[in-house]
Amino acid sequence: RLSDAETSHVNALSKRRRDCGPIALDRVEKVADGLAAKLTEPINLSIVSSLVDGIILVSDRQIMDATLFLLEYAKVLVEPSAAASFAGLLANSGRKGKSVAVMSGGNVSLQQIEDVRQACRG
Repeated sequence: RLSDAETSHVNALSKRRRDCGPIALDRVEKVADGLAAKLTEPINLSIVSSLVDGIILVSDRQIMDATLFLLEYAKVLVEPSAAASFAGLLANSGRKGKSVAVMSGGNVSLQQIEDVRQACRG
């Protein structure tokens, strides 16, 4: 099984899969800016539909928590967009079997990490 993670309030892909038609989001604001797609194009939908079994929706807070967990405990620095897959694993911890989170992307500044840390600790 292959799942994708998408933020719960910027979810053009899951809405397009559900409604079987183009969905354009009014605004895109989130901590995981690498996932900020206002529109899912037909080619993207085609690829995801043929390969992905489901989409796990995660909140910005779950992504921030996953980003900090990876940095503090796993000693892995990834941008919040990359941490979304790990947040999806944590959100579905009751599933059985082996899981892998693909995390690529280190496009993050120290200021962004501090902002995430402050938001989670605040």
